[in-house]
Amino acid sequence: MPSRYAAELTQLHADVATLIADAKGRDGADRSEALQRAQDMLAEEPDVFEMCEMEATTVETQDQLTEYRQTADNLRKQLADEIAGANRSELFDGGTMLEPKKNSQFAELDAIKQKSKNSTNELRKALQQLDETEQVSADTLKELHRQRQTLENIDSQAVSYTHLTLPTKRIV
Repeated sequence: MPSRYAAELTQLHADVATLIADAKGRDGADRSEALQRAQDMLAEEPDVFEMCEMEATTVETQDQLTEYRQTADNLRKQLADEIAGANRSELFDGGTMLEPKKNSQFAELDAIKQKSKNSTNELRKALQQLDETEQVSADTLKELHRQRQTLENIDSQAVSYTHLTLPTKRIV
């Protein structure tokens, strides 16, 4: 059963694909608007994908992540092709076509992606440490319980020994 984030990611991919397909049949500002919406939606994709990554715990879910990544890459290529395929009048008609991104924006995006990946890795390590700590704590608790039983056993033996020795002291 797919997670909420996996379902959201699948829906996002389907919506972007629909917008790209719709843009092919449009001209001018309508085409630009559809492509801009598709681009905006794809900008949200890495966040949803990251949430899916955090939930991925099995080989099957890791394979699904690979498919999601390929789908997103294909959608980005299709979107870039549609933007590049815009006619000359759209490109120069008062900026209705998507504005080109600056290199600094790409560098900033790459830095954010890297930071996000690092954060995800740190979270995974922290979860692993928590699991290890929980196991050590459970083992320690078992050992403490065993020691308590030993001490209680010693205490009960000491009490019975005391009861045996009291009559002997009276005789002496």
